Amino acid sequence: MKKILTLAAVLFLSLPAALLAEEILLEEYEITGNIEEINLEPAPASSPTKRNPKKATSYERPASRSSQQVGEVEVSIDKRVKIAPAFTAEPREGTFRVGLVGPGIYVGNKGIDTMMGIGAEGEYFIFERLSAGMKIQVATDFASNNELNSILSFIPQARYLFDFDSHPRWTAYVQAGAGIALLDGSSVAADIAIPGGGIWWQYNEKLSIGLDLSLHILARSSTAVAFFAGPAFRYQF
Repeated sequence: MKKILTLAAVLFLSLPAALLAEEILLEEYEITGNIEEINLEPAPASSPTKRNPKKATSYERPASRSSQQVGEVEVSIDKRVKIAPAFTAEPREGTFRVGLVGPGIYVGNKGIDTMMGIGAEGEYFIFERLSAGMKIQVATDFASNNELNSILSFIPQARYLFDFDSHPRWTAYVQAGAGIALLDGSSVAADIAIPGGGIWWQYNEKLSIGLDLSLHILARSSTAVAFFAGPAFRYQF
């Protein structure tokens, strides 16, 4: 009986101590939990550390396939234009050229009515732009009366050419010459063909088509002045 009472007394006395120990453990758990929750929060930002600046490196984005194709097309067009020019003029120095001038209009004063003029010419190119040659020209009104009805001229002449670099097919020229003229096959006059000129378009390397203009001073006892204008067809060889 005494042992039972003693055991009950011990249990009774140890109960408050156990409860107190449990409270201590609970508080300890709460403190520990709070500490862990505080540790889970992010740490305060520290002062930024200086980093060594990286060297700038150039980076080029590779061209896409479509842009590369466009570039190739543009280059091919440019090359095609350079390789295949529209026209290349044939060198003239040391070559001959013959031509037919007319039929055109031949008109003047002092009894020279409106006539049809036609002629032939030949020239040799001493230099690329300078030539010397001869023109034979006849003008007639196909009539037979007391007026002047025909003029036959033999005119040595020189011609200087002007080429256009931007338009290689086109060439302008000036010319001058002096010779003799037979009026109606009987009278003789000096035929001073100053000034003269024209322009031609080069159809190909050999053949050209143009317009020829010339002023004729027919000097005799009664000096007359005539003007000629007509097409010209020339061939170079």
